[in-house]
Amino acid sequence: MDPSLLASTSTLPSIFELLAQSSLRQLLQPAFTYSLTLGANHYPRYLIPFAQRHEEVWAALLLLVERWSLLKHGQSDAHQP
Repeated sequence: MDPSLLASTSTLPSIFELLAQSSLRQLLQPAFTYSLTLGANHYPRYLIPFAQRHEEVWAALLLLVERWSLLKHGQSDAHQP
Protein backbone atom coordinates (compact mmCIF):
# COMPACT_ATOMS: atom_id res chain seq x y z
CA MET A 1 0.00 0.00 0.00
CA ASP A 2 1.17 3.52 -0.76
CA PRO A 3 2.50 5.28 2.39
CA SER A 4 1.31 8.70 1.19
CA LEU A 5 -2.24 7.31 0.97
CA LEU A 6 -2.02 6.07 4.57
CA ALA A 7 -0.76 9.45 5.78
CA SER A 8 -3.61 11.32 4.11
CA THR A 9 -6.36 9.00 5.39
CA SER A 10 -5.04 9.00 8.96
CA THR A 11 -5.84 12.72 9.29
CA LEU A 12 -9.46 12.26 8.24
CA PRO A 13 -12.00 11.82 11.04
CA SER A 14 -13.57 8.40 11.37
CA ILE A 15 -17.31 7.83 11.19
CA PHE A 16 -17.34 7.34 14.97
CA GLU A 17 -15.73 10.74 15.54
CA LEU A 18 -18.25 12.42 13.24
CA LEU A 19 -21.18 10.73 14.99
CA ALA A 20 -19.79 11.65 18.41
CA GLN A 21 -19.40 15.27 17.36
CA SER A 22 -22.92 15.36 15.97
CA SER A 23 -24.45 13.94 19.14
CA LEU A 24 -22.30 16.20 21.32
CA ARG A 25 -23.45 19.29 19.46
CA GLN A 26 -27.08 18.19 19.86
CA LEU A 27 -26.54 17.77 23.62
CA LEU A 28 -24.65 21.02 24.13
CA GLN A 29 -27.43 23.30 22.90
CA PRO A 30 -29.99 22.26 25.58
CA ALA A 31 -27.26 22.48 28.23
CA PHE A 32 -26.35 25.96 27.02
CA THR A 33 -30.02 27.02 27.05
CA TYR A 34 -30.46 25.65 30.57
CA SER A 35 -27.33 27.44 31.80
CA LEU A 36 -28.42 30.68 30.20
CA THR A 37 -31.90 30.40 31.74
CA LEU A 38 -30.41 29.62 35.14
CA GLY A 39 -28.10 32.61 34.84
CA ALA A 40 -31.04 34.79 33.80
CA ASN A 41 -32.80 33.81 37.04
CA HIS A 42 -29.82 35.03 39.06
CA TYR A 43 -28.94 38.08 36.93
CA PRO A 44 -32.18 39.01 35.15
CA ARG A 45 -31.15 42.54 34.27
CA TYR A 46 -28.24 41.35 32.15
CA LEU A 47 -29.17 37.90 30.87
CA ILE A 48 -32.92 37.94 30.17
CA PRO A 49 -32.45 39.53 26.72
CA PHE A 50 -29.98 36.77 25.86
CA ALA A 51 -32.19 34.05 27.29
CA GLN A 52 -35.12 35.25 25.21
CA ARG A 53 -32.98 34.94 22.09
CA HIS A 54 -31.06 31.81 23.07
CA GLU A 55 -31.12 30.29 19.58
CA GLU A 56 -29.50 33.38 18.07
CA VAL A 57 -26.93 33.46 20.87
CA TRP A 58 -26.17 29.77 20.26
CA ALA A 59 -25.73 30.40 16.52
CA ALA A 60 -23.40 33.34 17.23
CA LEU A 61 -21.37 31.19 19.62
CA LEU A 62 -21.03 28.44 17.00
CA LEU A 63 -20.03 31.07 14.43
CA LEU A 64 -17.25 32.31 16.71
CA VAL A 65 -15.99 28.78 17.39
CA GLU A 66 -15.98 27.88 13.68
CA ARG A 67 -14.26 31.16 12.78
CA TRP A 68 -11.59 30.60 15.40
CA SER A 69 -11.06 27.06 14.15
CA LEU A 70 -10.74 28.23 10.56
CA LEU A 71 -8.26 30.96 11.47
CA LYS A 72 -6.15 28.78 13.74
CA HIS A 73 -6.20 25.45 11.90
CA GLY A 74 -7.36 26.36 8.40
CA GLN A 75 -10.24 23.89 8.65
CA SER A 76 -13.66 23.58 10.18
CA ASP A 77 -14.18 22.25 13.67
CA ALA A 78 -15.91 19.21 12.17
CA HIS A 79 -12.75 18.25 10.28
CA GLN A 80 -10.34 18.36 13.20
CA PRO A 81 -8.38 15.10 13.53
